[in-house]
Amino acid sequence: MSKHLLIVATLTFLLIISGCSGKVYDPDHVPIEGNSIVVQKLSDDKKHYENIMTIEKRGRVEGIKKILTKVTWEKQNTDKSLLADYRIIISLKDSKCTGTPYAIIVSPNREYIEIIKEDGCNQSVDPYARLSEEDSATLFKLLTGEQLNNE
Repeated sequence: MSKHLLIVATLTFLLIISGCSGKVYDPDHVPIEGNSIVVQKLSDDKKHYENIMTIEKRGRVEGIKKILTKVTWEKQNTDKSLLADYRIIISLKDSKCTGTPYAIIVSPNREYIEIIKEDGCNQSVDPYARLSEEDSATLFKLLTGEQLNNE
């Protein structure tokens, strides 16, 4: 009788332990080794940028990377004195430019984002792009966790 009770108690204990772990494998939430995106926000005093987060999760890194790779970049002389609302610094294992900074400018009406690839691999003219409203909203959500257009 006590042997039977011991087996039942052990099995019950194992079921409780395995059921309470609560961790489900989700590949989108697994960090990608060597890939990260540092998100910086312009400080309130507009004198420097503050790190607000580092993104390492596969789903978010891949989502940001997907948007930036489909962008049609234009060569444009940009006003270096203008401060962007956000900056991101991308370090990707599979990129030829490691630590590439991008300036993120949110339109005054918060409908779209403009991106300037700052000194992308020592180019003399910064590549510039204006994202569609849909891509702007997606990118902003991935970078900050907030909605671009507050409506």
